[in-house]
Amino acid sequence: LAAYTAAHDWGNSPRPCAQVLLYPVADALQSSPSLRRLARAPMWNAGNNAHMWAWYLQGCTEASPLTMPLCPPPPPAYVEVAGCDCLRGEGLRFAGRLKALGGAVTVHEVPGAPHGFDLLQNAPATKDALHRRMAFLNSVWAT
Repeated sequence: LAAYTAAHDWGNSPRPCAQVLLYPVADALQSSPSLRRLARAPMWNAGNNAHMWAWYLQGCTEASPLTMPLCPPPPPAYVEVAGCDCLRGEGLRFAGRLKALGGAVTVHEVPGAPHGFDLLQNAPATKDALHRRMAFLNSVWAT
């Protein structure tokens, strides 16, 4: 939803100043190698992903963040992916698309983590990720 909001033509209204994309779902075609390689990953898997796209877009694949029209340059983005998440590949591809359109993109990959790793509030990886997210937001608000 953040990607759709950031891509929207706001006319004379101010655009969002940033987008924070945590393990983003970005490929309605579900073509990422990580989706196939980690099809049975914990927390979020290929079956959940297929069901979500079928429900969310009702078959309208042209609204995929990887292929939808974007107004360049996109707002600055923080893209966080988990190393053992089936969505890892499409998150990295979307970050690359934002960069190609001239966007300032901060990418953080949490190695060895599954989708939803940050539910473990006291885990070192969660604390680090929260620190990085806040540092990004602080840097955007400071400008």
